[in-house]
Amino acid sequence: MTRLTYHDGQPVHLGDSVSVRPFLRVTFTATVDYLSGESAVHPELEVAGLVTVAMQRPDGTLMAWNHPSGTALSRRFRLVSRGQSAVPVRPSDEIL
Repeated sequence: MTRLTYHDGQPVHLGDSVSVRPFLRVTFTATVDYLSGESAVHPELEVAGLVTVAMQRPDGTLMAWNHPSGTALSRRFRLVSRGQSAVPVRPSDEIL
């Protein structure tokens, strides 16, 4: 079982609404649409030995990060609310 948490120790789950504060950019809200261990495996997103989390911005842009299992996301990722992924990433989806 892969495990990834927010900086406050809460586990990351599919459908989470997350506030993301990029370095020197405007904060935005995204939805967790792919998470290793909870999503169907997507060959373009998975990296051996790492947990992949992909978040989709309201404009449809998909961003992915890889972290070692058992680690926490940085403070720039903050859980806003739990929910369900409206458009989860499927293994057949093309990642550009």
